[in-house]
Amino acid sequence: MPTALKLFFLIFLLQVPSYAAIVAEVASVQGAASAQGKSGGLKLIGKGSILNEGDEIITAPNSHAVLKFNDGGQITVRPDTRMKIDSFAFGQAGREDGMVLGLFKGGLRAVTGLISKQSATAAKIQTSSATIGIRGTDFDARLCAGDCAQEAKEAPTQQNKAVEVAAAARVVSLSGKANARNKEGVLRMLVQGGAVYVGERVETAADGALVLAFRDGGKVSLRSDTQMQIDRFEYKATAPAEGSFGLSLFKGGLRALTGLIGKAKPDAVQYTTKSATIGIRGTGVDFECTAACADPALPGMDGFGAYVWEGRITVSPVNGPVQQLNPGETVLIRISGIIRPATPPAGLGNMPVPRPDTIPVDLQLLFGQSEGSNDMPGLYVHVRDGNVSLTDNTSQQVLFLGKDETGFSNKNNPIRLRELPVFIEFDKTPIGIVKIPLRDILSKNGIPSNLGCKPGAVK
Repeated sequence: MPTALKLFFLIFLLQVPSYAAIVAEVASVQGAASAQGKSGGLKLIGKGSILNEGDEIITAPNSHAVLKFNDGGQITVRPDTRMKIDSFAFGQAGREDGMVLGLFKGGLRAVTGLISKQSATAAKIQTSSATIGIRGTDFDARLCAGDCAQEAKEAPTQQNKAVEVAAAARVVSLSGKANARNKEGVLRMLVQGGAVYVGERVETAADGALVLAFRDGGKVSLRSDTQMQIDRFEYKATAPAEGSFGLSLFKGGLRALTGLIGKAKPDAVQYTTKSATIGIRGTGVDFECTAACADPALPGMDGFGAYVWEGRITVSPVNGPVQQLNPGETVLIRISGIIRPATPPAGLGNMPVPRPDTIPVDLQLLFGQSEGSNDMPGLYVHVRDGNVSLTDNTSQQVLFLGKDETGFSNKNNPIRLRELPVFIEFDKTPIGIVKIPLRDILSKNGIPSNLGCKPGAVK
């Protein structure tokens, strides 16, 4: 064999791994479970068994297996289930981090790892009726035939629990990066369709901008480098006049359009900054908070501005007389005092984000709920924490689900259920969380683990 040809084969052999990529380890098995590799060979698996990319995991009836993935994620494969690891990459040179699982039968209970926390599109589960997009999530997925209905009959109660949508708002437009910071100071990456809750602070990065749609139909656009908090949001569609809505703008700028709460009871809506408090009267308005308004360490109230493009507002400065503004009017709070210019300054009346009244939204799709039953065959997804998208394989309709929400799809447009099915609420299969230190996850995948974790890290 010529030397050049020998060299070619040597290089080829060096580049081809002698084994498939190891992506997970079996933490525990109850009953019987097996794995089938790409070659077609079937092997029994137990605690300590390794799983490779391309493996299909099969559990017997009355059996389950808990899998620990390299990114720290954990999945309990439910009884009588077939699930395949189609692709999985984490910390591998030359490959983007990502995970694609195929669920053919049965179900799983998942606590996802670092892959889904890095990107809104990096992790997904494919089924025959819909694709589940995973966004830093703790959730269940069930492909139900007659088994779920039978479990429901055996549950402690046959009455499904009513569940209200907890999200105050959802992201309907997003560019760049943005986060939500909860009351404990933990950051969560915001994604398209992601839920935002009362008490959370929304923060856009230097390259970020977004539009939030609220349950009452109100909308808020945030420009880059902005921090805004949802102080309160109480709303019932049957009684909007009994609702209440409050936002605080800490820095940056926003454009706000009030919803049904403001139309039914204007006094129930209030915006707050360090420099002034704003009351509304069925309003579309732009606000900015810079300089001393955005920096508690600076004295004075300098840096506040408001411009009305619809309705009326009342601005009550911390130091100064109340200002009434009609459409087209502006008020500025500066070091020299209160200014009422004929036209808004650059950046206030023409912020580089959409006016919220130009963004169409489908409130039923974002927040609406539908009736269901325990005997409907199809895919059920229940979110315990985080966000999930449910995309119908036929219509490509996307349903976004947040904490405590349950979605259903059966080769039709997915729906958000009004009640939590009892076969999910009383699921006897354990979630099977095994705590794995983050340092161990990073070290195992060749990622420097001496970076440490600091308060405010992304959840």
